[in-house]
Amino acid sequence: MRCSKKTESVFTPIKGWLSPFESIRFPDCGRIRDVLKRDGWSHELEAIADHHFAVRRKNGFCLEPHFTLPNFNGIPVRELWKECIPIQEGACRHVLSPELNLLLLYRHNNIDFFRKSNLPKLLTDLGFLLKSSRINWEKLARLCRNFRFGTPELLFQAFPEFFPEVSRPAEESSAEAARALRSILLAPPQFETMS
Repeated sequence: MRCSKKTESVFTPIKGWLSPFESIRFPDCGRIRDVLKRDGWSHELEAIADHHFAVRRKNGFCLEPHFTLPNFNGIPVRELWKECIPIQEGACRHVLSPELNLLLLYRHNNIDFFRKSNLPKLLTDLGFLLKSSRINWEKLARLCRNFRFGTPELLFQAFPEFFPEVSRPAEESSAEAARALRSILLAPPQFETMS
């Protein structure tokens, strides 16, 4: 995350996108949209989703302004800020904690019950995160309890080939539940869209 002194706004990278992450009030996000518009970031239609505004484009790049994290509905943004880590002492720039990053990936893909097209990317991204970051499993469990989220542990157990055993949580879910989840997520679609 970085602070913009010029606009007195806070920005954060979310899954590789540079996105405004307002921590005050939803209406204040208009300032961010105005700044982007003045800087040449265009959009076809101003749409507002549950966690972001319409994608802006400029010089072949895309920018998706967020006002909260995806599928974190009802969680005050200030609570999410508490889980961000300054890149150095007293710095204005922050990153998501590994635990919050893991929840971001899990919750974002959980929106559509891990759509088939997202499942390989989710498993790969989570596997990379577990290999490259040290996850504090107690902290993750606390965040899940505080935010009233389910934990991703069953997903780890259902797809062990993506996750190094040493980096997985010690608690194991039911092996039967893990097999069932894997078969559900890998099953062919039961209903086809009629056109």
